[in-house]
Order: sequence, then C-alpha cells, then structure tokens
Amino acid sequence: MAIPQAQQPIAVIDTVFHVTRHSTNWIMRKGEVTTSAAGAARVGFPGEVGGTSYAPVTRDPQWRVEFPHDDASFVEALGLEEGNIIAQMWFFHATTKADRLCLTFVDGVEKMRDSANDVVRVVVTGSGGRLTKNLTPPVIPPIS
Repeated sequence: MAIPQAQQPIAVIDTVFHVTRHSTNWIMRKGEVTTSAAGAARVGFPGEVGGTSYAPVTRDPQWRVEFPHDDASFVEALGLEEGNIIAQMWFFHATTKADRLCLTFVDGVEKMRDSANDVVRVVVTGSGGRLTKNLTPPVIPPIS
C-alpha cells in the first residue's frame, strides 16, 4: 500500500481514513526498584552516589488523531466515542509500515470550531492496548 507522505492515514478495524495529523506516544510504565544500596557508591562509577532505579512494568501507549468533522456521525460510525474499546487500530508511519494497537481505550472526543479560520475539527485521544510496532499492514481500501 503506497501512501503519499503528505497524508496521515490511520485505520480503525478495517476502515482507512486520512487524518490531518496523528501522534503516538509509545511509553512504558515503570516501577521504582531503588534499594538501600542506592546510597552507596556504584561499582564502576566512582564518585556516583545515590539516585533512583527503575524497571519496566508494562507498555502504556497513548495516541491522538485529528481530522475535519465533515459528517455528523462519522466519529461514531468508526466507534471513536469516549469510553469505547477499539479492537484494532493501525497508525501508518511509512509507505509500507505501521504500528498496530489492539484493544485500545478511547479517552475522549473533542470538537473544535474556529469559524474565522478553519472547519470544525475533531480530536480523539486514547490510551492502553497491546502494541506491535513496524508491521506490514494488510491492504485495506480507503473510504471515499
């Protein structure tokens, strides 16, 4: 699937649509694992004393998509309503690669109107889910 760089497509389940922009923040929850030995000088690092140590706990992906609100029920038709869990989303970042996020939670839907300079836009944010990065996505025809 060749995608022009100027477009920012995402796919929700089996529907590809172009968004003005999308951002993804693939972060890791961490747990503090500092011990009483943290106050001692660290082996191999003379003069380094103290500090906090962390260990990875689990991924906690966060995402945001923005697009024109050109149809009154478009957001709802895709299932992008606050509180919904989306079975599968694809975030395209190259002409042949995308990140897949399964069972992600829709945190909120914001509608913005700037009648002087722009059309009504929708910003949808979400978090959580199972992330797999840099996959070759299936061929999904875009909506017209």
